[in-house]
Amino acid sequence: TGSIVAFKIVDQGGKPTLQPAWSSREIPSPSAPIVVNGVVFVLASGEYLPPAGSNTTAAIRAQRSTNAVLYALDATTGKELWKIEYPESFQAPDPTAGKGPNSTPTVDGDRVYMLGLGGMLHCLGTDKGNVIWKHDCQKEYWGVKTIPIYGDQWFPPCGASASPLVDGKNVLIPIGGEKAGAFTAFNRDKGEIVWKALNDRSSYASPTIASTPIAPKIGLAVTIASTRWFDAVCRLDGPLPPMPRPA
Repeated sequence: TGSIVAFKIVDQGGKPTLQPAWSSREIPSPSAPIVVNGVVFVLASGEYLPPAGSNTTAAIRAQRSTNAVLYALDATTGKELWKIEYPESFQAPDPTAGKGPNSTPTVDGDRVYMLGLGGMLHCLGTDKGNVIWKHDCQKEYWGVKTIPIYGDQWFPPCGASASPLVDGKNVLIPIGGEKAGAFTAFNRDKGEIVWKALNDRSSYASPTIASTPIAPKIGLAVTIASTRWFDAVCRLDGPLPPMPRPA
């Protein structure tokens, strides 16, 4: 279980002191929250976590777990403004990995983007949580090749973990695989793939914007979970030529 707690800073004897302002309803396994324009956005896996030392079986744990949920809360009062939920059945090969969520929602203007542990990518309206577009990465982009123990060759074994990065009209996410590429740029408005780069596994790391000697203009760099070496750098408007490999 879990919840979101807000604190206020008060002056006590000339010293700033934190005091609880509000606590949200119970939110099973919440992600790190973000606050934009007076609204708290937090993604929860809904996973039931039994008390330490209990003999709760995996079957009971799964039975008590709920859907993955994105909550929008009033940052002043903690009141729930809206929520959207969907079934999240993904279970990592390593049971100790848990059900996340591992990523944090991203807000850009009137849109909020979230990537669930099992690869459900949503673009929602920030006002009411209406679905503008979505992709089921497991069905659309993965499931092409498998490898022993870890299953899907393109999917991170412990689940999708990267937080979306918005740049202009593109939403950048390391999806992974031949269909979507290790780097994928989705159109902000319609969710269509604008460009993709590198046929490799997805990444646990969130993308970041940086300038590099090979790309003096703003570029995209991210750590790729791969058994082979490469330096994965892309321009924000599309992939760069292959980088030289070390000797």
